[in-house]
Amino acid sequence: GRDDADLRARRRAREDRFLIFGLAPLTPEQLNLLRLNIQSAQRLKGMIADLLDVAQLEEGSVRFDFEPTDLIDCCEQALEQSGGVIAAKRLVVDRDWTGDPPLVEADPPMLLRALSNLISNAAKFSPEEGTVRLAVSRRLDDERVVGEAALLTIADEGPGVPPEDHERIFERFYRSAVHRRHGTGTGLGLAISRSIIERHGGTIWVEDAPAGGSVFAVLVPTVDTSGRTG
Repeated sequence: GRDDADLRARRRAREDRFLIFGLAPLTPEQLNLLRLNIQSAQRLKGMIADLLDVAQLEEGSVRFDFEPTDLIDCCEQALEQSGGVIAAKRLVVDRDWTGDPPLVEADPPMLLRALSNLISNAAKFSPEEGTVRLAVSRRLDDERVVGEAALLTIADEGPGVPPEDHERIFERFYRSAVHRRHGTGTGLGLAISRSIIERHGGTIWVEDAPAGGSVFAVLVPTVDTSGRTG
């Protein structure tokens, strides 16, 4: 039928592409192997890029352009970037945006990258149809930052992080036993997030969620409406 003719035409076109490069038509097994090799190369490319980024961030050679930034809006953009895994696992996202949206002195693309890493991490380790909870609140007189600050927490229902790994999990290449069992990640995403948050004058840590799972917390200084820090 017509559908069969279209299928044959597409297959011939695909085979012609291989012949152009001097290759014989590939078998399904060879095509699958080629696809796996391409995926491995892409992962390696991403890991190298992340390694270069974290090295430059840690040595302070990355330029940050700070401006008053809506933290909640940045969270929403980060959620959108993680929309694929959230939808695939049918996760529920619970937002607790209380009070006026806090403005933080931030480099928007860099802050977005840090938050995207954290939200993506929470989604990956959450069970199917689980819930990821985000909350933003203001903090006064917190000794960990100078002046008034905004606190973002990202809670998941995953396996959690062992207490002995709470500090080390932010080191480059470090992967907890939980991460190793899941076989995901390179151990660079959290190191990048920490470096970015610290460049914003903030701090980041992880706690155990009361009902199980992990809570990643980000504390960053806010700005007043005139744009002055504090």
